[in-house]
Amino acid sequence: MGIRRYASPLFCLSTIFSLVLPLLSPQTQPSADPAFQEQMRQGPDALSSAKYPDAISAFKKANKRQNNSCADCYLGIAIASLRLDNAQEVLENSDKGLHFAADNTQRVFPQSEGERSDDCKA
Repeated sequence: MGIRRYASPLFCLSTIFSLVLPLLSPQTQPSADPAFQEQMRQGPDALSSAKYPDAISAFKKANKRQNNSCADCYLGIAIASLRLDNAQEVLENSDKGLHFAADNTQRVFPQSEGERSDDCKA
């Protein structure tokens, strides 16, 4: 069982959330808090450098500055957790991210990592 049971759904989540990183720019964040903005810069930078524990830490710090209600923070944590093969954390943080999303536009992200995998096609 383990991670193989979640392999296809996790790959699909990875593909779906792949555009969340560009959306995590300071202009899209509701807070003018400089510490929050700095953490929201560090999270995607750590993800793109494959420093997943650092990314999780940055997103958690940013989320704390938003009273644990930052959808983009939870989705960033989910992406980093996915890269670390932590299926339970991916599912929990994805769910929280969707819960705190302001609207349907924030809940749906287009894909950016090339073509969709056959695993994700309808």
